[in-house]
Amino acid sequence: MLEGILLHLCPKEDEIRLESQSFPVLPPNKDVEQLFADMFLYLTRCTLEFIEDTHVNGAELVQANIEYIIAHPNGWKGAPQARLRRAAVLAGLVTDTPSDHSRIHFVEEGEAALHFCLRNAASSMVADEMKAEGKGILVVDAGGGTVDLSAYELRGNNVFHEVRTPKCIFQGSIFVTNKATEWLRGKLSGSIFGTDETIKRMTKFFDQNTKHKFENITDDQYIQFGGAGDKDPDLNIWSGGIGVDGRQVATFFEPSLRAITNAIIEETTQAPGRTKITTVLLVGGFSASSWLYKQLKLSLRNHGLRLVRPDAHLNKAVADGAVSFYVDHLVKARRAKYTYGIEFYSEFDPYNLEHIRRSSTMAFLDANGLYYIDRQFQCILNKDMQVAEEKEFSQEFYRRADLREHFENPMKDVILCYQGDKEEPLWIDKEEGRSVKQTIGKSALSNPIFRD
Repeated sequence: MLEGILLHLCPKEDEIRLESQSFPVLPPNKDVEQLFADMFLYLTRCTLEFIEDTHVNGAELVQANIEYIIAHPNGWKGAPQARLRRAAVLAGLVTDTPSDHSRIHFVEEGEAALHFCLRNAASSMVADEMKAEGKGILVVDAGGGTVDLSAYELRGNNVFHEVRTPKCIFQGSIFVTNKATEWLRGKLSGSIFGTDETIKRMTKFFDQNTKHKFENITDDQYIQFGGAGDKDPDLNIWSGGIGVDGRQVATFFEPSLRAITNAIIEETTQAPGRTKITTVLLVGGFSASSWLYKQLKLSLRNHGLRLVRPDAHLNKAVADGAVSFYVDHLVKARRAKYTYGIEFYSEFDPYNLEHIRRSSTMAFLDANGLYYIDRQFQCILNKDMQVAEEKEFSQEFYRRADLREHFENPMKDVILCYQGDKEEPLWIDKEEGRSVKQTIGKSALSNPIFRD
């Protein structure tokens, strides 16, 4: 249930990719933040009770300040993180203050999956694979709603760098279930077995059983939903179950399989520089599907890629890896998903066509007596640039005014996030409402220099 509910948190720029998909319906009188608040509260209570019951000093341990690590799909920063933080506040895990907000830590699911692999059976294989210079590895976390792909290379002793901007596609296991549900509704439409309640029971059985066990198109599948008296030979229904041809079941997986395969090939073939990726680690609840693993392995082998599925509890990969992320913190450099900068203005150029077009609406007289054109975008951090954890990006800007009182002290400006496709966006008015968005933070600028 919550796998599908998570999709309600997706960033606005990703919603268009989900228009053709059916979002799960939220319960009455509950929004997505309240649902996550309920889940956070339940999990916290269960965890604290377990610690108290299994440790001699458990009561003392649970009184200490608790740090919360929340994993989310790759690239879901900004607004989704803010909503998850509000859910934690609603649950009473932290108060709505900056100091308590600092006890909430976010990690992308792909990075959490890497930590899981390094701590489990795949760790020695990963280390051996990446010892060679220029070798990288791709981690694929196939979950319920999303499939997250993250590419890394080893730099030094247990230090990893992202070599590609993490990718997230909406082709998790719930979309396989949705395809099965659509087919069942169509096949049973107009029959006594086409009711919402019956379809719901069939869908539940498919989701919990058929989807995971299916591995061969020559094997017909049997979806149980009723009792011995439920039958209709024309619909292939016998003893409370409907038979489905294995080739038909395979079609339910086809869109997800195709999308995941294409995403893996793109991520491995477009790694920058000398980085070469030949091994793909597959984790997450969806990776337990025999059909998914078998078909991916066959497809990727034709592209010279080796697919490995760690021998561990794959559905716990992100949860276990998120804790390891907080403790070990192995990834030291990441790729910027978007371009960041600020709005600025430059002196009016009478020979610049773009300036001329905007002269009637964006030109203004500055304090130095010259005309300038505003609403321009100045990049500070480019998309796909590798960013070390402690590296700062800065540029110098200046502002004029007639009076000292017109300056803030200290001066601040809003950081803009460009999410479009242009390598060097120049004009904010061309992208407004589509690709340039304000971030929560502000840039602190140096104090003004006054000249009398």
